[in-house]
Amino acid sequence: MLPRLALLLLECLVQTALMLGLLLPIVSSAYAQRRQATDEGSCQLEPGGESTVLAIGGAQTLHLADGRMIHLAEILTSTNAEGAGFAPSSSATAYLRSNVLGRKVEVRFGGNRHDRYGAMIAHVFVAGERPLWLQESLVSAGLAQAFPQPDNHACSQQLASMEEKARDENRGYWGLALFKVLPAQDTRSILNHMQTYQTIEGEVTFVTHAGGRAILHFAEDGKSSFTAIVEPAAQRRLTELSPDDWKGQKVRIRGWIERKKGPTITIIQPEQIEMLRQKAAKSTMPNDQQ
Repeated sequence: MLPRLALLLLECLVQTALMLGLLLPIVSSAYAQRRQATDEGSCQLEPGGESTVLAIGGAQTLHLADGRMIHLAEILTSTNAEGAGFAPSSSATAYLRSNVLGRKVEVRFGGNRHDRYGAMIAHVFVAGERPLWLQESLVSAGLAQAFPQPDNHACSQQLASMEEKARDENRGYWGLALFKVLPAQDTRSILNHMQTYQTIEGEVTFVTHAGGRAILHFAEDGKSSFTAIVEPAAQRRLTELSPDDWKGQKVRIRGWIERKKGPTITIIQPEQIEMLRQKAAKSTMPNDQQ
């Protein structure tokens, strides 16, 4: 782990880049590369009207002039380092203040429109000659992770693709190792991230079943090693290949780390798992996105 002073220094550099607009070319370029796919409907969203941003309520929250409070759907900013006096989400907040505050935006919906606190859950586009999709901008800059939800996953594939590019190019917090992919075989490292949202990668060693759930094991010792539990609802949304066919396949899994016999992630939707050796396989795509 980087020393606290180094983290604070890097945070200052990131925020300075945001203020100077150095990250905007990155996210604008990423948007241009995928704009056609979004316009053609692969990321299907419903219009929710326009308004002006009056205030930034946090890394993912906007207060609009029409009285609505918007929580940005399908992304998650990191809080993993806040206990050390360093808040990664502050850079996402700084980005929103620099690029959204006082601007006209369009709200679009891709699933459930309200959370339990009454805030609207939506995708937001900043008005302009080339509208700026906020979710894409934050993920492409490495300031947020793709976060598919059971009732909001319309753009999960696009955001996961943008996240992969940001990770490969060490953008933002991927370059600082605050966002990272943990090896499935490294049980100790995974245990150090309990109750946090993480991405785990590894080869499925074998598969067992219990109560309708498929359990993916990533080591011969299935008692205390990392496992992924695939709920029946997620299995029903997969096509062709079943979890039993994943043995020997390298997969990437995202979700909240819990501890049972060992560290585990519960997969409640197919957007949480990606096949790495057979990316073109239809089994990795949920039925309702084909």
